Amino acid sequence: MPSASRTGIRRAGEPLGTASTPRAQQQILADLGFARDVEALLALGPRATAEFLANLGAAHLIRLPLETRLREYVERLGPEKLRVVGADRFPPFPLMVVPR
Repeated sequence: MPSASRTGIRRAGEPLGTASTPRAQQQILADLGFARDVEALLALGPRATAEFLANLGAAHLIRLPLETRLREYVERLGPEKLRVVGADRFPPFPLMVVPR
């Protein structure tokens, strides 16, 4: 299994870091947009989330691996475990001073 840093996943509470290059700045903006979109999807409820995952799996011919991975996550993790380690929310995004 790849390490968290290789997959682009940050540990709970771990900030994004400093954007020293335009590419890094673009990635931070993309991460913010992705986090916002995920939160919006989850706000639609479990049915919309399930339909999104089913459509994603069908469109990329990965439905069975997606279902297997989902089942593994559910069995291994739980709301209380995630809350205790702070993984029930996205890590804080840094505020940056923008020069005038």
